Amino acid sequence: MSPSPRSIAALAWPLLVLTGCSFFGVPDDPTPPGSLPAELSCGDQWTVDGLTGADAIPLNIDPQTNFLLVGDFGSETLSMRLSRNTGSSIERSLLVWDPVSQRALIPGTQDGTDSLQLELLGTSSVFSGTVTVECSQPAELCFDLTDNDGDGAVDCADLNCAWDPSCNESQDVFFEATVSCDDGDVLVSTAVGPTDNQHTTYRTISAAESALGLEFWGGAELAILAVDEDVESLTILPGGPGLLCFPDPLGSLSDETISCVSTQETEGAELTLTPEQFPVIIEPLGPGWSDLQISPSCAAG
Repeated sequence: MSPSPRSIAALAWPLLVLTGCSFFGVPDDPTPPGSLPAELSCGDQWTVDGLTGADAIPLNIDPQTNFLLVGDFGSETLSMRLSRNTGSSIERSLLVWDPVSQRALIPGTQDGTDSLQLELLGTSSVFSGTVTVECSQPAELCFDLTDNDGDGAVDCADLNCAWDPSCNESQDVFFEATVSCDDGDVLVSTAVGPTDNQHTTYRTISAAESALGLEFWGGAELAILAVDEDVESLTILPGGPGLLCFPDPLGSLSDETISCVSTQETEGAELTLTPEQFPVIIEPLGPGWSDLQISPSCAAG
């Protein structure tokens, strides 16, 4: 299957102007090369020309703020990571691939108490390019079953929660189904509670197919493993927005990281898939599905 050019466009959460959210962070003009800033704040863009992998830049981000750290280095050998000092531990977050904006970035939220630092990576590399800090408010609280920032994605389904500890631990698929003509329609309702693990990690290929990036979505996912040989097509009525992941057939659905050959968005409208497209994982933007319906179309006789 060739995914639509609009594939998962609904998931461009921090990059769209959404009702009820206050967005800011239009980059300033790039700064002159050869210098290290005292700190970077929302809206800043800094030229990293001449800096090396030994350099680190403190971040000053207001409390209750979503942020994206975007590195435009022009080379895949140059990278960066976010270092978060919580007071009791140090957490480090690497780049993820955002298939919507076609960029590698580090997403996150600032609760107001953590000390944040951007670290350039490369022991002997001299950097060139820019680092930009994009922000929006209010921030998403990553494990309260609420869409705090109003972007349509709840908790671990929100890109800004990608590296939250609650969203990047191993988790089994909530519900698995093998669809048969003998069983007919399948009706699935999945829901998670405030203490349930909502995480699934998918690994997808960047637009250039030259590097792999991590892509995080969360919620009560449904895995359709296979269909009966008499099934000619399968109609799915999700009843809400979400993401379809078509895994690498050589991979295992029990792996912590699942390789997606392709992804496709759904806004809740009816979808028709053929047996060649399975297995497929369907992930909600909310914490769960309500009455998701799977209907097989079977060969006569």
